[in-house]
Amino acid sequence: MAILESLRRLDRRVHRIADVVTPAQRAAILARLEMLPATALAPVDSPLGAIRQWGCMIGPTPLAPTGPDPRRYDEENNALWSGLGALAAPLQAAVLDALQSLTPSAVQIAPGRQIASARRMPEGDGAPRHIDRYPKTSAYAELREACVLDEQLVWYLMLRGSPDGGALRVYPGAHAPDEVPAEDARFDRYDAPEGTLLIHPAAQVWHAVEPPQGGERITLGGICAPLRDGSGWWTCA
Repeated sequence: MAILESLRRLDRRVHRIADVVTPAQRAAILARLEMLPATALAPVDSPLGAIRQWGCMIGPTPLAPTGPDPRRYDEENNALWSGLGALAAPLQAAVLDALQSLTPSAVQIAPGRQIASARRMPEGDGAPRHIDRYPKTSAYAELREACVLDEQLVWYLMLRGSPDGGALRVYPGAHAPDEVPAEDARFDRYDAPEGTLLIHPAAQVWHAVEPPQGGERITLGGICAPLRDGSGWWTCA
């Protein structure tokens, strides 16, 4: 199967894999996350101010618009995966197996990085329409040299889903990176049941996350970027 390649070409917008982790694994991971410190993703007064993260996401955020500080990125992601203890290796293997099932090319964790970070989105707080673009700063120099970063995919594993809301909205129209879709623009809605991994071309297609309703939304996620030499894909937090 070459689903990663078809997502990169925009032949499809979303792909989902069910039951990547078991209910028992999810429960154990969530219990361990509650024991670990989480940090803010954005200033309190911003639209993303209530979201918390374990580890550090690679993408630009309101607190790090040019990309994460490399030292903080490494320290916080290493702390997350060290804190997961014996749960880390099976979780990493499950995600890699899921991604590898989507392409005949090799998928590996980007050298020197961790596979993912985690995020908590509280009830009533979603993510507005956005497209994942990475500035040409030193934070991304290594990835840009090796990967086609402007065609990277984003994946997330649903650890805890809210009873309502929390779905991914994808805007299928031909919108330029600097052209925010109108409020009434058509969108497609994709739910991800707990234990499901969802992947989509976040660097090329506008998308949003609906506010969770009736509970919080906790995901583990990262990027999956094609290597420039065509030999495969790198994934990382």
